[in-house]
Amino acid sequence: MTSEDNLLLLRGVEYINKLLIAIIMKNNKILLAYFTRKGHESTSNCAILAATAENILKQKGVEFDTFAIEPVETYPEDQEQFLAVTKLEKENNARPAIVGKYSGMKDIGGILLIVPNWWDCVPQAVLTWLDDYDFSRTTIQPVISTTMPADNVERELRNFVQNDVLDAVEVKDVDTERAVAELEKAVESLLKAVE
Repeated sequence: MTSEDNLLLLRGVEYINKLLIAIIMKNNKILLAYFTRKGHESTSNCAILAATAENILKQKGVEFDTFAIEPVETYPEDQEQFLAVTKLEKENNARPAIVGKYSGMKDIGGILLIVPNWWDCVPQAVLTWLDDYDFSRTTIQPVISTTMPADNVERELRNFVQNDVLDAVEVKDVDTERAVAELEKAVESLLKAVE
């Protein structure tokens, strides 16, 4: 074989690999769902992690959609008021209304769910979103933006969804190489689970 033949063969193998990935992912499209709130759509830790995750998914050639889980109501900017409102939501097991609904869930095989740790649980608006769908054929890979251990957040997701929830990946500092490595680990774990 000549070097030209080898190059053609290599290109053919690369094309077949891309084709196989597309076939495998046809019914296992990924949804990148992340929590955000009004006024913080691009600056919150979850939004920053979601942007990084989008880049990772694009680099891997994965077909995915992105959905922002955003409450309709605006939370107070004052930290004490914000904490009071979110604590009351948790205590009342509230289901705040969210903006929009994702219409392509039937094609989703895996969800990369990026959420903050509020009161040792997910924000109540995330539970509103989870209430809306059947996840019986969907694997969820939680990524938790947190400053403290988030074992209860993962446990809450497992109990609430009652399907395949992978071990949560906790990210403490969103603008670091470690955060990128943690997100890459989460993406790899999810892709492996939905093969």
